[in-house]
Amino acid sequence: MFFSFGYSRAAKSNLQTKGWQRHERRVRRAQQTENETKSGADPRRKRPLASSGDTGDRASESVCPSPVRSANMLSSKEKLVVAILSVLVMAGLASLVTPADAGIIYYDTFTAADYSKLNGHTPNITTNGASWLGTGDILGGWARDGVAGQSAYLPFTPASDTVYTLSAVLKAPGTATNQWIACGFSTTPDLASQGVAWFTVTTLGKALARPGGPTFDIEVGSTHTYTMTLDTTNATTWTANWYFDQEAAPYYTKTYTASTTTISYLTLYWMRPQSGWAIGCDTLTLSSSPVPEPTALVFLGLGGLLLAGGRARQRRP
Repeated sequence: MFFSFGYSRAAKSNLQTKGWQRHERRVRRAQQTENETKSGADPRRKRPLASSGDTGDRASESVCPSPVRSANMLSSKEKLVVAILSVLVMAGLASLVTPADAGIIYYDTFTAADYSKLNGHTPNITTNGASWLGTGDILGGWARDGVAGQSAYLPFTPASDTVYTLSAVLKAPGTATNQWIACGFSTTPDLASQGVAWFTVTTLGKALARPGGPTFDIEVGSTHTYTMTLDTTNATTWTANWYFDQEAAPYYTKTYTASTTTISYLTLYWMRPQSGWAIGCDTLTLSSSPVPEPTALVFLGLGGLLLAGGRARQRRP
């Protein structure tokens, strides 16, 4: 008479079945926790939801949330913040350097079998389709191998926040009288009278930084690489540095007032050339390296820090 509390035989059987099912669930959970502990897994990880056959209070018991939040679990406000920070980072990266503003502006090797005039010749690499313009009629103007001529120039106007590098391989033979070749930046095509910053090599074995720079001896008839940088990153003062044969430190530095300095040309100039002189320029390169503005670095740094902080918040359990 133990089960005779007004229950039918079917109800008694159903109660026994549910009690056995609950017991089996407890055993399975205990076994699962033991296995996870042995394997080193986190026993607090989210367990699968109860199956449709489970009933009772165990089917709706609370579970520990996952310690890592996925992107789908972010609120709308958090997603908006992440999107804004991403835009800040991209704006900072875009402001660091623009491909059109960086790289080689002019490059020329001055090679031509026909020794035609340099006037009208397009450099190996040019900007906006610019070609050399030449003056003087000595030996028919400049030849493309740089053996004779008087003056040749390319358009060039420096922009702000940029470091320009001019490099030229120059040669000058030994002669009884002083002749010279010069290369640099000028206000007009006449580098001799309207030069802003340039280097000069003489046929008497001298190399000069101009204007106002030192003069040093070189071997007569030797070929060397002469390099000059023009830094326009300061809004009020530009700085030029002269280098000899790829030396790390400049041998001369000169500053210019930006508001009163006008540069319109990259110029090559021969003084008093004569027929048969192997005086000239082997290669010439003008390149630029834009410097990122401080605001670009601020955007990039701020966006990166805030994004990193957001990711750390998402990882918190």
